[in-house]
Amino acid sequence: MTHPHPYAGYLFAYFTGEATPDGEQIRYALSRGNNPCTGGS
Repeated sequence: MTHPHPYAGYLFAYFTGEATPDGEQIRYALSRGNNPCTGGS
């Protein structure tokens, strides 16, 4: 199976606020480009 478009980046999911009164929150971040280590540079 081929993809019509090449991959363009990465989605990161992480948790914050473990010690806050409103509890743990899930956060999302995207890379810039297809290299998760350099932010697309």
